[in-house]
Amino acid sequence: MKNVTCAWLLLLLLAFGGCQKATPDPAEPEDAYPFVAGDLLVGIKVGVPIEQVFQLANAQQFVINQMNGFDYVSALPKDSLAYVQRVVRAKPYFNQRGFTPYTYLSAVDGSLREASTFFSMDLASQQDWLATVPQLRLTAGTGDYRNVQLKVPAGQEKFWRAELRKNPVVKWTELNTIGGVKLY
Repeated sequence: MKNVTCAWLLLLLLAFGGCQKATPDPAEPEDAYPFVAGDLLVGIKVGVPIEQVFQLANAQQFVINQMNGFDYVSALPKDSLAYVQRVVRAKPYFNQRGFTPYTYLSAVDGSLREASTFFSMDLASQQDWLATVPQLRLTAGTGDYRNVQLKVPAGQEKFWRAELRKNPVVKWTELNTIGGVKLY
């Protein structure tokens, strides 16, 4: 009987209270949702070299927690794929959080490409990657969705969001909001 009652309550809830992902209403203030303390998401403009991204973070001693969309094309021949994969897979900053490096031959033009997610890019990791780029004969690709998750001092997220928006290499900045569901 208890299971039947629970089933009916669930059906009534679904019938009368549809779910919708909690997305900001344009009429609501920009900071209407809770966010992760110390996290700031930063979009980087197309064509900005990764060195400038490192400089941006290092200037304020921010920790680069994660970087996405920084793709590369290698001038090495196609038969160098296994070599490039070995070199890249040896980098600890690619092999984290269940991810492995993404090095492949493009189905479009056959070029050798590297499009991995970077994690925990401390100064030593940054220097290692900058030394690896010429070793693998890499040229920055044209990815148009480059973003960085920075660790900023907790309590200063809104300040740094506003400050970084003024930087010429920055496309956008956002707080790392905590998703939720609104019942209606």
